[in-house]
This record gives sequence, C-alpha cells and structure tokens, in this order.
Amino acid sequence: WMIKILPGNSIRDLWYKELAIRSDDRMACPKMHHLFEDGTLCLMSPWIDGESLEERLLNGNKKDLQRFGEQAAQILLKLHQTPFEYPGYVKQLQDRVYRACTQVEELQLTFPQHEQCCNFLRSSVNNYNADHVCFVHKDIRPENFVVKDEQLYLIDFDNGSLGERATDFSYLTTMGGEQFFPFSKEVLQTYLSEIDSDDFWKKNLLYSTLQVVEYAIWKYQAKGKQVKLQAENLCAQYEGFARMLPTWWINGI
Repeated sequence: WMIKILPGNSIRDLWYKELAIRSDDRMACPKMHHLFEDGTLCLMSPWIDGESLEERLLNGNKKDLQRFGEQAAQILLKLHQTPFEYPGYVKQLQDRVYRACTQVEELQLTFPQHEQCCNFLRSSVNNYNADHVCFVHKDIRPENFVVKDEQLYLIDFDNGSLGERATDFSYLTTMGGEQFFPFSKEVLQTYLSEIDSDDFWKKNLLYSTLQVVEYAIWKYQAKGKQVKLQAENLCAQYEGFARMLPTWWINGI
C-alpha cells in the first residue's frame, strides 16, 4: 500500500467516494479514512508492483504503443463514463479563465503569444456549453500508468476533480512533447471512436491553453521564471489558434 495524508474537505470527500463507485481493478484507487475530527484524510492506495509506462514506451516497440494505447483509452472511458450534475461548472470555468488572464496582465508575463492565449481563452468561454461533466484524473501522462503482467494500471488520483473529458488530455495532446505523441495517437484513436470528436478537439485546445497559462503563472510566482517551451509548443501545434487539431495529429506520427 501507499499511504498519503491530505487535508479533507467536502469536495475531496465526494471525489473519493464517487471514484470508488466508478473505478475498476485497473485503477489504483485509494481507500479513504478520516483520521481526526478536522477531516484529515488518510488515503491508502494499492501498490502496483510493476514498470512505469514512461520507461516502457521509451524502450519499447510499436506493438507496445498500440496495446497500451488501447488499454489506456479503455481505462479513461470507464472513468469518464458517468456524467455528474454540476450546474455551477460553467461559471467556475469562466471564473478560472478570467482569473488566469487577469494574473497574466498583473504579473506582466511575456511568455510567447501570451496575449493570443488570453484572447482565445476569453472568447472560448463566452456562451460556453459543458455537455458532459464527469470525474477526471487531471494528471494523465505515461508516468502515471504502471505496467504489470502486460496490463496497464492508472495511479496517482491526488489531483482528481470534476471536469470535462478533454481536461484529461492536455498533456497527451499538447504538453508532453514529441516523444509521447505516438502513444497519444493510439490512445485517442480508441477513445475518440466512442465520443464526439469535434467537440473534444475544441475543448481540448481550451483546456490545453488554460493549463499552459496557469503553469506560466505558477512558474513565475514560484521560481521567478517565464514559461517558454510549453507556450511555443502550444502555438506551433495549433498554428497560433488557427485550427483545433494539433499538427502531429494531422500529419500523422
């Protein structure tokens, strides 16, 4: 088992309770215990004694890509399957966007195409429609999958919350870099066969841009540094927001 101690609150309690209902044996979901009257949580997650998917992909072959891409997609489809009623989600997303854009201006950040990023975010959340709010992991990347007996397991649910399905793909489609795009393609080919792909790509660009902007704010506040590589990659992949599909998807990997 892996044990983590976290401060508790009503939203986090709900997240772990509902996650237990939606999960299966391919997700290393934690068992939740309240330790003290202040709501402190003890999370006991099953330890998966296997190999990091990140290492496996870097040393693997095309058969690994296809097999593990399909398995990852099935795990995410299971996690995202059940919609959750959350009337305040759109307002929360709009507030998050406006807050991030305001901070960029107040901090006078100058990362590549920062103005275009904020303009795109503001215009995207006007008259926004969230059609499938569900439980999302929010940190989907190869290092958070473990391979055991040639089966994938999803780990590390600490950042999970309510959100839209596209929230879980910012790293795979945009942030992760070229070395993992072939794996991303395999995941998405299976995943998009089950959902509305046009809606997905529009929202994926929104959440990917928001993640870059929020990361830029965090990096400046925590380290006094400006983001460069992630912002350049975002703008290059989507041609400065001229299209919704990333370059690597259109050109093939």
